[in-house]
Amino acid sequence: ESKMQQDSAKRLTHIPRLQLPKRTKIYITQPIHNLDAVFDDFLSGKRKHTLTQWWLDLIEDRVDLYLRDQKYDFAAVPFNYIDERPKSMEAIHFNLNLIHQVIDTRNEQTRKHLEVSLIDPIKAEVYEVIDAFIQTSQSIVCLKLNEGIGSSFDRQRLVNKFNQEQDSFSDQERTQLRDIFRDLEYLEEMKVLEAKFFTTDATQSTGKPSDIVPITGLILSKLHRYENELNTVVQHWSRRRN
Repeated sequence: ESKMQQDSAKRLTHIPRLQLPKRTKIYITQPIHNLDAVFDDFLSGKRKHTLTQWWLDLIEDRVDLYLRDQKYDFAAVPFNYIDERPKSMEAIHFNLNLIHQVIDTRNEQTRKHLEVSLIDPIKAEVYEVIDAFIQTSQSIVCLKLNEGIGSSFDRQRLVNKFNQEQDSFSDQERTQLRDIFRDLEYLEEMKVLEAKFFTTDATQSTGKPSDIVPITGLILSKLHRYENELNTVVQHWSRRRN
């Protein structure tokens, strides 16, 4: 084992939580013996892509499971519902009424029930993994910029340091570090938006609109897609009947 490998292994022990929780099934499956594997996984963007796809798939599955528990009939809408009339419009209307009840977040009792039974469990699972990603990404940035690990992470200060020292990095390294800084900024803003999603701050913000959608927004978006589909079915077949 070379001295470089020994040094890398020694430095690796200072990176917290390199492996994401095993129940997410997206952790690094083989032991990591040097920093190169970690750097490639995170700096290349592969880990962020895998992480993002994981939470999108999780939301899809959990929303469907929640609706199934509420007796939502997933077989009610035919695949080609524009040409094929649903076998039961009663089932369509039942689904639509159920969705309307679920997404009525103006009703505090309804919203609280939705948060406790669906939104909060998903958020807890997703943000645990996001926090692990953030922590490891921050550690990698610190190592790349020869900063100490363990102190508070000041992203803007490190961005400034990177800008001053970027000539010492290769073109690939510069691109990768810019990308990971953007990922960290995105996730920081995502958590801020999440914290105030149902607050007056979120509805009365005068700042420019954000293209960042927190987990709660993605959950509600999935429910609204079902609502839009059901509304389309009802409107289409009401016209065809007439």
